[in-house]
Amino acid sequence: MAVVSCEQCRLRCKPQFHQFGDDELAFVQTLQSTQSSMAPNADILVPGEAKGLFTLFAGWAYRYREFPDGNRQILDFLLPGDLIGLQATLLDQTQYGVKTLTAATVCVLDGRPLDEMFREHPALAHLLVRTLMQDQRRTDGQLAFLGRRTAAQRMGYLMLELFDRLDRIGMSNGTWCQFPLQRRHLADALGLSGAHVNRSMTDLRDAGLATLGNNVLVLLDRARLEDFAGYRALDEGERIIL
Repeated sequence: MAVVSCEQCRLRCKPQFHQFGDDELAFVQTLQSTQSSMAPNADILVPGEAKGLFTLFAGWAYRYREFPDGNRQILDFLLPGDLIGLQATLLDQTQYGVKTLTAATVCVLDGRPLDEMFREHPALAHLLVRTLMQDQRRTDGQLAFLGRRTAAQRMGYLMLELFDRLDRIGMSNGTWCQFPLQRRHLADALGLSGAHVNRSMTDLRDAGLATLGNNVLVLLDRARLEDFAGYRALDEGERIIL
């Protein structure tokens, strides 16, 4: 496949992301060695292995933990612009895995050591840490709603959070967006059984809050869904994309 250069990257023009100066962009370009297209359900990172650093350029992916009994917990869904594998890069291995949810393209960031950023571009390194803290704040919120919400509230919270993340990168359309999560992904992310997932989707639809079908999410009444799920949108501010 033809590699899209950092200068031509369509994601970088999104207002959510830091707009690089010429020297910053030149440095980031040297991090990328190539791009790779991947099929759905392909491994990007395998638990326990140090495999590399990537930026998700297109498609969806997810981070997960597997347990000895074969159960799986999805920790987070990854969208275009998200960084993958920093833990494995800095700590030599990772306890979680990352798989593609849809067909995806990743930028492979092994052109030069990432630690050169901290020496040569400390402002970018600071912004990287800030981006990681934003993600930590979001996952803290996810942990709270998993433990303190009903099944339907969990579902509504996840719908709103993902919708807003997609909206910030121009992947929503008013009140609807593409939503490729299947029942098994929702169950593994929300800590629910398949039956509870179906019941929650029915409850949200019957209450006139949201519908999900044919890989499309429609927010029927956002204000009421926010109140029901206890969701409040966060102002993430500027993020970095590598």
